[in-house]
Amino acid sequence: MIERAPTDLERSRAAAHSTPESAPADQAFRQGWLLAILSAAFLVAAVVAAVLAVLNTDRIVTVNMRAAQVRESVFRLESAYSDILAGEYAALLSDDPAAVDRFRNALEAVTPPLERLRELVMDQNQRERLGRIEQLVHGRVTEIRSVLALIEAGRRDEARDRIRSLGDAADQAAIRASLADFRDRNRLVLAQSEHGYRSAARIQMIVGGVAAFAILLFGLQQLLSTYRFLRQEADSRSRLSAANERLEREVAARTAELAGAVQRFEVALRAANVIVFTQDRNRVFTWISSDVFGLPSGRVIGFKEEDLLPPDVCAIIIPAKEAILSSGTARDYQYSVEIEGRPRWFRVKAEPLADANGRTIGLIGAIIDLTSEKATQDQLARVTDELRDTLQRFQVALKGADITVFAQDAKLLYTWVSRELDGRSPADFVGRTDAEVFKPELARRLTEMKTAVLTAGEPASGEFRVEGVSGENWQLVRVEPRRDSSGAILGILGASVDVTDRRTRETHNRILLRELTHRTKNLLAVVQAMARQTLTTSVSARDFESRFSGRLQGLASSLDILVNENWQGAAVVDLVQSQLTFWKDIIGTRIRLHGADVRLEPEAAQNIGLALHELSTNSAKYGALSVPGGLIDIAWGFEQTDPAQPGEARFSLSWRESNGPRVEPPRHKGFGHAVIERLVPRALNARAQLDYAPAGFSWRLDMPSSYTRAPDAEPREPKVWAG
Repeated sequence: MIERAPTDLERSRAAAHSTPESAPADQAFRQGWLLAILSAAFLVAAVVAAVLAVLNTDRIVTVNMRAAQVRESVFRLESAYSDILAGEYAALLSDDPAAVDRFRNALEAVTPPLERLRELVMDQNQRERLGRIEQLVHGRVTEIRSVLALIEAGRRDEARDRIRSLGDAADQAAIRASLADFRDRNRLVLAQSEHGYRSAARIQMIVGGVAAFAILLFGLQQLLSTYRFLRQEADSRSRLSAANERLEREVAARTAELAGAVQRFEVALRAANVIVFTQDRNRVFTWISSDVFGLPSGRVIGFKEEDLLPPDVCAIIIPAKEAILSSGTARDYQYSVEIEGRPRWFRVKAEPLADANGRTIGLIGAIIDLTSEKATQDQLARVTDELRDTLQRFQVALKGADITVFAQDAKLLYTWVSRELDGRSPADFVGRTDAEVFKPELARRLTEMKTAVLTAGEPASGEFRVEGVSGENWQLVRVEPRRDSSGAILGILGASVDVTDRRTRETHNRILLRELTHRTKNLLAVVQAMARQTLTTSVSARDFESRFSGRLQGLASSLDILVNENWQGAAVVDLVQSQLTFWKDIIGTRIRLHGADVRLEPEAAQNIGLALHELSTNSAKYGALSVPGGLIDIAWGFEQTDPAQPGEARFSLSWRESNGPRVEPPRHKGFGHAVIERLVPRALNARAQLDYAPAGFSWRLDMPSSYTRAPDAEPREPKVWAG
């Protein structure tokens, strides 16, 4: 082993204590110290005895005070229970709301005495008795609360019956007996404690007296020894004076040097935001370089972590430090502490602290404040999450609105595309121009618009027809210049919106307007023909007005059904009933309908409605509806009428009259006859059959099934007319 050379301070101390005359003084000094130690031991014994006596006295006072508080709490519990009983009967006998409130308050007053007794009672047997009392009282209070609920609900008779069923006398006796037993046991425990404490006090007084007497004897001997020691000390004091002066100078120099080193060390620690500490083997802080945990260093020294920090933090720190002390290896760990309402993060690096012999005597470590670093990390994570959420919302918004956002550089090369466009993935666009992606004509128009934006620095937009891999569609494209912080144009940013549905709706609306124009022209032509034919066959102006108004009303009824159905056709049964409105009371009796649920296209509904009007008008004048017993059967359905074309069913509608006047063929055929025989069949590419049999007139219309459709079928697209 390499021996360490003694320092100047050690050599000075050795010279001061190596004089030949120091041996007798050293012997006297050792004897004096021995007597002083013995005297101190007896003094400590006396002081300990006195302290124990004081503590015993304090215990007696504490026990008496606790017993008095227990008696007071028991009295309050009994008083509260009595108030409950009194309030119970007062609430039953009186309708005064104040009585019910006093009853409710009395129930709440039971809890504080019981909680106070749980705090005061330390004896295990007494705690068991208190538990039984709590069980009885809480059980009784629970039952009485049900009585209070009945009283508050206004059911006082049920409350009285409830009280009678509870057995008040037995419960009250049990509770009062338990309280009395509790008080008696409390007095017994108090007496036993006082007796034990007084016996211990007498023994301690005896010990203290013996120790005081021994101190007196040793004190006399100490005075004699001290006198001899002082005489020897006076001889060596002059020799030590010079050595002390040299030592003081060296200590001052070393102290100044140490102070400078400490100051530099503290500056370095503050600059690095590091706090250095030491602890003994019991984890008691023995030194710390600065304030920590929001506490001054003087408040930390002499305490452990559990005296300064919350339990959850101690659960991290204590096991780590115990592991360092047991294993002898350094460790790092982190924890957070709430200081002044804000969390602070710390990192600790600790290692064993060893003495000169290598034995672990404690801990030494450094505490690094990571709060600012943690705050930066948390802010970065929060910004990252917000950016991710914003981007996700942006992507969802683009998908929901069918919008594609893209970016291009100054050479119009795609640098980013938000989503698929026209069946192409973003990777199909990035690094390519419009000429490499789209057809030449579309690429030329897009390039012209984007080049103008790069040149003028102003936004532009336009609609373009795209013939892509997913078919033809229309896109509304808007582009704006993309600038840097100095305003220079780096490229363009754009958005493409699929407007195919809007363009389709516009086209559909134009078709509908043309169809409406066509139908209006046809309707006017029908009205004009009706007016002309009615005028030809009318005998007077009044006759013309009556017949023409009726025909217009029949046409209007058919049109009402079509309008109500959004011009998507009409059910046959609805059309028939609308034309027979004047005879609706006999529909089902004299007018019988036979047929399935079939819908007619608008053209068929309009023309068949005219025919039904003429048939009903003629029947009311000359046929079955002109007599009380006449019958009409109206039937419709599909049937195979052409053997040469099997599988092609046609729609037929028939009108048959019976029990009416004898039928004779008409000598003059007017407009009504022309409607049912020629006009309606010609308009629907149909065939009409008229039979003037004497037993009853019949009419049958046979037309293609294309003028009909099932009730649940989708309506056909309107025909587009050129005129």
